[in-house]
Amino acid sequence: MDKIIESIEIGWGQDSTYYSISGMVMESNKVDEIKEEVKSLGFGAYCELTIIVYRGYKNGNIVFEISSMSNIVIRYKP
Repeated sequence: MDKIIESIEIGWGQDSTYYSISGMVMESNKVDEIKEEVKSLGFGAYCELTIIVYRGYKNGNIVFEISSMSNIVIRYKP
């Protein structure tokens, strides 16, 4: 069973960006689902180039896409 991502935050302090599927957050920061997905960047000399991204969906539409990096905080539902 996959873990459910409850929230994601990129940045720090007042300059951070935060999205959540639950809790007391502004409506503009609330999404229905946050998924970890693989994004294809194209083909290199010997293989397909891909990265891991986190996408937030609201009503089936992508609201945001954040690439996986060291300055993100991901919280999973218990």
